[in-house]
Amino acid sequence: MYNLSLLGRDGSVQDCHGLNWGQNPNNHTNPDDACLVIRAPEIRANPHLFPPVNHIKEVSVIWDDGAEMTMLLEGTQTIGDLTYPKQMSVVGDKSVLGKYIRTRIGVPLGEPITTQDLNNYGRTFIGVTQVHGVYHFNFSS
Repeated sequence: MYNLSLLGRDGSVQDCHGLNWGQNPNNHTNPDDACLVIRAPEIRANPHLFPPVNHIKEVSVIWDDGAEMTMLLEGTQTIGDLTYPKQMSVVGDKSVLGKYIRTRIGVPLGEPITTQDLNNYGRTFIGVTQVHGVYHFNFSS
């Protein structure tokens, strides 16, 4: 299992990206829009977990509580001579992920998620495994 951090490089939840993507006042998005950021060090540590984007774009995700989502591996970042995704979001409606996480950790819809919210919940990461192309996410507290 690999732990995908929900925190930015500075150790806190990002204000306008990641779980708070929709909180960016310069974008015309739903305030609950969210994505899971996939950083280059995470890909280097486990290159088969998040394959190059020319291999897979749309993936199935099953959460530890049984929730299912179809997500996109999107954005690009070059590592070595391959192009990898830089984030995951829900196909068709990026707010589905944000609403799911907010509901799960007890943050009102439309409100930003803070590092303290994740600490109160007991998790600042999502455990990720992949079996036959299906991602399994563990976000249990």
